[in-house]
Amino acid sequence: MVKYIILICLLIFSIISDIKYSKIRNVCVMPAAISGLLINTFEDGTQGFKSSLFGLLVPILLLGFLFYFELIGAGDIKLFSAIGALFGCEFILYGMAYSFIIAGILSALRLIQNKKVQAGNTAVYRSIESVICNLYSNIKTCCLTSSLCFLSSGKRHFIKLSPYIAMGIGLQVIITYF
Repeated sequence: MVKYIILICLLIFSIISDIKYSKIRNVCVMPAAISGLLINTFEDGTQGFKSSLFGLLVPILLLGFLFYFELIGAGDIKLFSAIGALFGCEFILYGMAYSFIIAGILSALRLIQNKKVQAGNTAVYRSIESVICNLYSNIKTCCLTSSLCFLSSGKRHFIKLSPYIAMGIGLQVIITYF
């Protein structure tokens, strides 16, 4: 039960910090990560410590290259790591997958809502195909030049990922424990 209270506080403070300051502060993340290591070690001994440590390190290792190419922020990785320290490696792997799927779906819905995709079936399919081709092209370009996140106006476009992380982790909690 303590882990869930820590998780809820962590997600709330991270979302507020991300929306207000565009940063997920260490003050939010580090106490949760340390608590996860301590709680799991206390509950399951060495095995709990290993599980917590792997849960902490896996997001860093898997998402580090996305940070290198400026596709994800360090705060998002730290948030995933703190949650991994609380609940372990398997939990955070599924949670990350759900978070990215939810972010993709809601971003696509936002595109449709903002009328960037034209009405009509053929126009929608062409627009979706165009988005997918442009995404592939941008990812390929980004891996070579790290310029994906710049709009035509020269401004960077950021997506606040913490609400999507909260939704994905919430879904993982529901699927895992209920």
